Amino acid sequence: MSTHNPWVVSALEELGRLERRHAGPGLDAAGAYRVLVLLTRLAQARSAGLEVEVPEPLRQLDARVRPGAQEPSPAQLLARLEETLAADEDPFGELLDVLLQVDDAVSVGETLGHAGAADWVRLATAHVALAPERVGPLGDLAERRLGTLPASAVIRVLWESVARSVVEATLEALPPAVSAREALTRRRLARRIEARLGTAVVGDLSGAPLLERLLAPAARDVQGPLEPIEGDRVGLYEEEGKVFIQVELPPGREPAGELELYVSAGEKTAVLKLPIWQHSKRAAIARLDSLEETGRRLREQGLPASLEGARIQAALPLKETGDGH
Repeated sequence: MSTHNPWVVSALEELGRLERRHAGPGLDAAGAYRVLVLLTRLAQARSAGLEVEVPEPLRQLDARVRPGAQEPSPAQLLARLEETLAADEDPFGELLDVLLQVDDAVSVGETLGHAGAADWVRLATAHVALAPERVGPLGDLAERRLGTLPASAVIRVLWESVARSVVEATLEALPPAVSAREALTRRRLARRIEARLGTAVVGDLSGAPLLERLLAPAARDVQGPLEPIEGDRVGLYEEEGKVFIQVELPPGREPAGELELYVSAGEKTAVLKLPIWQHSKRAAIARLDSLEETGRRLREQGLPASLEGARIQAALPLKETGDGH
């Protein structure tokens, strides 16, 4: 073995054991899938610039086991992730297991050309962003995993969110700010850290009156404009009967795609992708659809007509300013 990276060493050792099993009694569907997972991890590490040498017999395993491999259900994995995030257990137990299983499914899916891989990781990242205190202790592990991933890997978004949660959980654990000046200092600190670590801006919009008017039938009869909502990074405002979502951009970053609005009610999560209407060096603005169109899009994704109490998360992927990729 030509590298001391623990992810690579572990993958090579386990792959060797599976190759010997394949040559003997053979591999079942789960074992065959595990081979694809490990070969994908090694390919990712090589693309990330690590020195990885995979013996020829191990490389040949891919074609030999792929027809018999059984991939897990992404929907079931996401349901398990949501369930374990809501539990109060050691994050290095089942929560870590399911995060790694999501990683495996997304990475293998991307390798095999599954069109839904990017959507799976966006949904998983939205769940993680809602529970920074649960995934915060996994930050060091997330950094190590990121060290084995190329910049183009779609799964990076999930592990970057886990790494960023260390900071978010720490800030949330601080005692309440005793002055407006202290509160402003904390917000600036969070922004600087996010600009250094993150490739997305994430904001929680749950309970915002402007969105409740759109999503909850009981609130639709309210007349007149509502006060704008200003969060640390994501804000809402109404203008001429239309609702806009404004995202503050970290220095040196610009939008890398559409703004994604995750709406969760019960066990269902829907994603609304909103084109960026306009942006400057400091902020990006997306415009929400009309009431009727928003409701239709959410119902098409399985959400109920009434969404009172729904969790709402906005996420905007970022890239470095001037990056054409």
